[in-house]
Amino acid sequence: MKKYGWYALGVYIMIGAVDFGVSFVGINLLGAELVSHYTSAIKHAVMSRIYGPSDELSAGKSSSDQELEAGGHESLYAMIILAYTVHKTVFLPVRVGLTAALTPRFVGWLSRRGWHGSAGAKRAMTEMRDTARRKSAEMRR
Repeated sequence: MKKYGWYALGVYIMIGAVDFGVSFVGINLLGAELVSHYTSAIKHAVMSRIYGPSDELSAGKSSSDQELEAGGHESLYAMIILAYTVHKTVFLPVRVGLTAALTPRFVGWLSRRGWHGSAGAKRAMTEMRDTARRKSAEMRR
């Protein structure tokens, strides 16, 4: 952080967003049914403790209807929590290592373009604005 400052934090956050997505997709592909099963079992156990065992709620519904209801939003929330846990624990060394490896290259690339530092940010903004205006003018022709 001393040498690269906010650039290192930005690279870390971008890598973190990617690895959270990877962990969510992995959990969704590899264990969605398992997560749904455990979520519904835990929900049923908690509800039976709070309200007591009741068959009135499930009267008139088939077992497949009950399974679909149990695997609703709770399964999605459980997968998000599980993916966040994997993202924060398992992928931490990978995230930190990639940040340490990529940040110097990224800052070097920004410096070569003249976009490093506070004056560089203004120059980058000016270049991007001019490019957008030029492309807009070309599209109008």
